[in-house]
Amino acid sequence: MTNAIVPAGAHQVAITPDSRRALEPRSFEEAFKLARVTAASGMFGVKSPEEACVRIMTGVSLGLTAMQSLRGIHVVKGRPVLSADLMAAIALASGQCEYFDCEHTSADKAVYVTKRVGRPERRLEWTMAMAREVRVDGVPLTNKDVWKSYPGPMLRARCIAALARMVYPDLLLGVYTPEELAEQPPAAPMPDEVAVEVVAFAQSEGPATSRPPAARPSPTPEVDPFAELRAVCKTFPGGETTFKRSVKAVKAGQLELSDALLQARENAAMASHQAAAEEAAEIGGPEALHAVLARAKADKRLSVYGLSEVEKRVMALAEAPEPAPTAEGTLWRRHR
Repeated sequence: MTNAIVPAGAHQVAITPDSRRALEPRSFEEAFKLARVTAASGMFGVKSPEEACVRIMTGVSLGLTAMQSLRGIHVVKGRPVLSADLMAAIALASGQCEYFDCEHTSADKAVYVTKRVGRPERRLEWTMAMAREVRVDGVPLTNKDVWKSYPGPMLRARCIAALARMVYPDLLLGVYTPEELAEQPPAAPMPDEVAVEVVAFAQSEGPATSRPPAARPSPTPEVDPFAELRAVCKTFPGGETTFKRSVKAVKAGQLELSDALLQARENAAMASHQAAAEEAAEIGGPEALHAVLARAKADKRLSVYGLSEVEKRVMALAEAPEPAPTAEGTLWRRHR
């Protein structure tokens, strides 16, 4: 069965599992185009096209669609986080899980059982006593308002997440719920003196009387001052040329790096809003175009000039003639 967008009043095509993936991105370019539209729309709490793209790519690795990824995956402390229900859903959809059931739930305890194909059943429980033993900044977990107000759902989420990672580590490696990640302290760097002892011990393979060679200090990695500028310039057309021109001007003392970043961010914002306007003109009509323009006016990255460029593009799209009917009939119609 093929899927097509048809005029109002025409026969509607039934939604099938295949049709749900008809609009899935099939390349990085398509994924980033969807990411730009999502960021410009302001939906799902996305802060930038880069964040949206990372969430989509993380979801693909977990077997999710792009929209499931944007709805259910968030980035916290530089790591992907999923809701506990989404973790269980991934396990069930993988074909490796026979069942993932709640055996008991109350305000004091949650118990879940699951069975992986070819493995024995595993059972796990989480109790309020266990939650009280977990401390965040020296304060018991159960002292948080969300635990006081919703003890049952919080216990179920903890139990699901822990059991899913325990039984299906190949599916959920390194994935946590937002609450779990918030409780993890930052990894402490290895002290220099400990690193030296470790290296010296690893290098001492001679007789017991031989003296281990002195450890060489690790070279200090070079910091690229233009890394952020390069990353921003990659998000809009012509960005490579803009990056080279900006770097040349900064090195010549003609432009401050901070000003170059501001200009690049504005170019990225302009490209993002203009791309969103083109999408809105194709499938949304005037109301969608007005919404794009409203978001552009609220975007603090845009100067008066940048906003005027977005307005010009929106007006041009709003005044564009309707497309000529195709051999199969008019596929869509822009309402004036």
